Amino acid sequence: MKTINKKILAAVTAGLFCAGSLGACTSNEAASEKADDTKAEAAAEGAAEGAPEVNARPDECGLQEQEGPTTSFGIFDAAVMYFQPGQMAENPNSTMKMLDYKDSQMHIELDLKANAYATNWGYSVDETPANLTIKYLLTDKDGQTKSEGMMMPMNAIDGSHYGTNLAKDTITEPGDYKLKITIFPPSNYDIHSDYITGVPADAWFKPLTQEMDWKIEQENLDAVKENTVDNPMEPGDNCKKYPKKMYENKEAAKTLEEAEKNEPLKK
Repeated sequence: MKTINKKILAAVTAGLFCAGSLGACTSNEAASEKADDTKAEAAAEGAAEGAPEVNARPDECGLQEQEGPTTSFGIFDAAVMYFQPGQMAENPNSTMKMLDYKDSQMHIELDLKANAYATNWGYSVDETPANLTIKYLLTDKDGQTKSEGMMMPMNAIDGSHYGTNLAKDTITEPGDYKLKITIFPPSNYDIHSDYITGVPADAWFKPLTQEMDWKIEQENLDAVKENTVDNPMEPGDNCKKYPKKMYENKEAAKTLEEAEKNEPLKK
């Protein structure tokens, strides 16, 4: 979930941090220093004050991300992160379903962001591009397939990304792997082409493919295993001060409730 989560965490007020080291939370003094630095950083980035930090949870509470390979697809820059499995909320509107936590070894996250060149297709810089079909192929050093499939679009505490859970025992030993990604252009999502409102590009891009070398160390696998728990829906004993909770905005909540009660148009 990238560096943004750490920026959010540092912005939490010092009084929310509990004492201790690994397995507990950072000290009030250290947290205060981090908060000062990060609040200034967040303000400069135009962060919504108060909203993101409500659900900030430190790495010590189980979010110890492992850095994977990075690459560029020309218009999109990509970074792979991986950690313990993620559990998805039930979504009756989705035609895709990711493996459940209990059946998975780890979660692979593809942090895909539009760069300056992507503005030729109408994207904003650092936007997570929507409506993409993304396929992946994971192979070992001998070229044997370890896993393949689709990466789903999804939202996490730090925003949107594409990702998937790998099944249990997919990666049983450290070593050199390859991760091949193909990004297909958007479907049911068009670009303006006229002179006044049109983007410079006159058509969507063709399928984009890159293959990345991915070296996985034993310490990476150990970190993933250590943070995989029996019940992922509850915080551990050392992190009960960090429950999931809604950011409160009574006006927005009321408007949402009203909108959900209105008679919808037929699909």
